[in-house]
Amino acid sequence: MFTGIIEEVGALQAKQHRGDVITIKIGCKKVLENVKIGDSIASNGVCLTVTKFDGHGFWADLTPESLKRSTFANAMMGSCVNLERAMLANSRLDGHIVSGHVDTMTTLKSLQKLQNSYVLSFALAREYQKLVVEKGSIAINGISLTVTEVTANAFSVSVIPHSFEITNLHQLKEGNRVNIEFDQLGKYILKEKEQSTLSYDKLAEWGY
Repeated sequence: MFTGIIEEVGALQAKQHRGDVITIKIGCKKVLENVKIGDSIASNGVCLTVTKFDGHGFWADLTPESLKRSTFANAMMGSCVNLERAMLANSRLDGHIVSGHVDTMTTLKSLQKLQNSYVLSFALAREYQKLVVEKGSIAINGISLTVTEVTANAFSVSVIPHSFEITNLHQLKEGNRVNIEFDQLGKYILKEKEQSTLSYDKLAEWGY
């Protein structure tokens, strides 16, 4: 489990195809502190398991599911990767609950620099519209952000300069793809609502 608060920006240093799996190496430093084989590190929002590490980075395997849902399949060597170690049980939850299970990808439609913040707008497919709500939480490339506006085919987030500069958001250009994880609690609530058989007729039948 993660919080969406990025600790470090690493760099993709290697990709090796092994059948339907891709092994990658991400160069980094801070997230290697006390690292062990089997630890989880969110990388651009994707929960990866450390399979090997040295003093300059760690290796992890990407399954077909992760490759299908994330930008790693087409990531270029040297591209920046937002990194966060799994949260501890006694950690502050400064962002929101992020599972590291990316739902899908989307594209940056526009990036606007205001006086003291940045507004980024992303495309929103119809099938995901019900999962994005104004003032709700969303993880973009693993970053915990708050939705500021939702339209028929897009949503926007407002980002303070600090978050913009210390993550890979500052490298985004219009048309670039990003990884998206919708709010975990919202997904469970929506599923329960869609599967519920409760109706006014049933309430009347039960005497309400």
